[in-house]
Parts: sequence; structure tokens; C-alpha cells
Amino acid sequence: LLSFPIRDLIDSIHLADRIDPDSPDTANFIIGIISMFANLSSKFYIIQLWFLVAVIACIAAVMSTIHVYNAWWPHKPIALYWVKYLLPLANLLYLPMLVMLIGSAACLSKLGTDDKKGAASGLLRCNDPTIVKPLYLSFTVVAYTAGYVILTAFVTSFDRIPIQGEIHFRSQGVAFLKNASMLLSIDFLLVANSYRHIRSILSLVIVLSMVCFNISTQPCFVDQINYWRTYGLCSILWVSLIVAMLTNESSTLTKLSIGGIAGALSIGVVVLFVLFVIVRRVNLAARKDTERATERDNLVDSNYEMAQT
Repeated sequence: LLSFPIRDLIDSIHLADRIDPDSPDTANFIIGIISMFANLSSKFYIIQLWFLVAVIACIAAVMSTIHVYNAWWPHKPIALYWVKYLLPLANLLYLPMLVMLIGSAACLSKLGTDDKKGAASGLLRCNDPTIVKPLYLSFTVVAYTAGYVILTAFVTSFDRIPIQGEIHFRSQGVAFLKNASMLLSIDFLLVANSYRHIRSILSLVIVLSMVCFNISTQPCFVDQINYWRTYGLCSILWVSLIVAMLTNESSTLTKLSIGGIAGALSIGVVVLFVLFVIVRRVNLAARKDTERATERDNLVDSNYEMAQT
């Protein structure tokens, strides 16, 4: 999630550097580092897309076969207890698979437009002459729809009360946070660069809703996980806020160095970390005092009952 606003900021620096011909294009090197697959050809995109479509089609075929069999022969159904063992894998692949398909749709939408150069750069390159845009876009939409239904069914199919100390998440909380994360990726990948400032404001709203949801519902049964996840989301919110402010006007970016921007982002994250550590210690101290007071009250009540007997 943090890579989306940072990628948008670096792209803005890249555009701002072009305004001043005497200034070095400092963002090119950073963009090359962050875009891990930037040097790969469009053939990699073709292989990646069709492999993902094949995987989703196989999973959909297996699920459909099992449900049809259980509907026609209910007296000898196929047991589904093994589904819970696939939950970690479904949670792990949820965002990478769906975000790749969203990126595919974003890349294909640039073909045949004024932004066709965008299809030849970035994490996905779909500018191969053998690519038929309507065909690939249709398969992308169908694969995304089927993959979303399948993965969401897996993520929300099994919910239980964990044992003491086990790290476990409520299925509704997992589904909400993953869908909000996916909505954030849709915001950054499908909204045009000409609406970058609006895109930054939308990202602020999405991340803020994730922070409020995580605080109010506590989706994990372990308090420490909820606490530090809130810190992570607040850090993303801070970065998104800085990006929204800096990308408002390109003239502002030309007056700031990359070191100054990185310093502002880092200082905010460090300050948030210190605040969260302090609040965490205060909460722990207050909780210990409450537990001691409860134990003291229970001891007084037991002594009073013994004295009466």
C-alpha cells in the first residue's frame, strides 16, 4: 500500500524535473530501482496474464465440479473440511493476483490513446504487437470477476474463536481491509495521471476509512497486532497526505530536493512511531493498574465473605 503514493510522488518528481531543462532528471534512477520488472519485455506480461487466467479457470472448474457433485449426489458429498487449510494461501494471493489484473486493465486501457507510451513502461508492459486489446481486456475482466468471487469466498468461508495467544483474524475484518486495499490500487492504477491530485485525495479517504475501521472493530484477536497495524496505516496516511500536498503544484516540487522530501516523510513516520510507543506504554500501565485494583477488590470481597461465614 505504501508503494502507491510513493510511486505517484516519484512520477511527479520525474515530471517536475522536465520543467527545468538544467536540472538533472534525478527520478529516473529511483524509478528504475522501484520498478523491479521495468526491464522485462512485454512477453513477460503475456505469460503472466495467461498463467493467472489458467490458474483462476482451474480453481473455478474444481469448485464448480464439487458443488455440482454435492448437489446431485447429496447422500455421498465431498467433504469440504480441507478448505480451511487453503485460507493462508488465499490470504497471501488475494491482493497480488487481483492487483495484477487491475494493472493489466490499466495498461491495456492506454493502448490506442494519447497515453500509449505508458503501456511501454512501468511494472507491466502490454505494448507487444501480438496483443489484441479487446481479447486481452475481456479475459482480464472475466478473470478479475471470477478471481474476486473465488478468493473472497475462501477468505470469508471459515471463522472461529482462536485459542489463547493465537494470531487469528475475523473474516469480515480481513475482507474489508483487503477490499479497501484493492480499492486503493484501483484508485492509483485506473485514475488518469491528469487527475493526480484528485487521486491523492481519494487515497486519503480510503486509508482514513481503513484506520477508523481497524480502530473500531479490532479485526485481530491479538491486541498488539491491531495496534501496530493501526500504526502502519497511519504511516501510509501521513505519506499520502504529503504526496497530496506536494503533487498539487509541480512548481513546488522543483523547489524541493529529494532529500528534503524523503526527510519530511521519514520524520513523520518516526514521530508517529514515538507517539505510538508512548501511548502503548501508557495503556499498558493503565491496564496493569486496573488489574491490580480488580484483584484487590476480589481479595476484599473474599475476606468479607469468609468473615461472615
